[in-house]
Amino acid sequence: MLLSAVSLITNTQALETRWIKEKPWHKQPVLTDTSKLGWLSGNYANKLATAADWLRRSPVAVAAVHDEGSVDALKPYAERLVFCVDQSAESMHFTYEMTDVATTCMAVFGWLPTGEEQPEDRAE
Repeated sequence: MLLSAVSLITNTQALETRWIKEKPWHKQPVLTDTSKLGWLSGNYANKLATAADWLRRSPVAVAAVHDEGSVDALKPYAERLVFCVDQSAESMHFTYEMTDVATTCMAVFGWLPTGEEQPEDRAE
């Protein structure tokens, strides 16, 4: 009886561990509100999930997800954004919020609307 209970616990733990490892790439813990040091010490899975979170503000990335019908269409954008934020963070001499760095990267890539593309905010 004791051996069966230990076996059940071990199998349950193995299933839980496999489930954690197989979580979707965009659902790992995020580093959204972190500083340079927090970002640089984060692992790649956390950075990728954070980039996916930031990309929700990008009409280009949102359209890609809509067109493909899958959040996996976002992954190439997230990978490119992680690279840009990593490179920027490594070369920064000052501390900035990584959200601001990501926004700059997305703007440079043309993934965010410019001021000219915003609807005019006036009554007709």
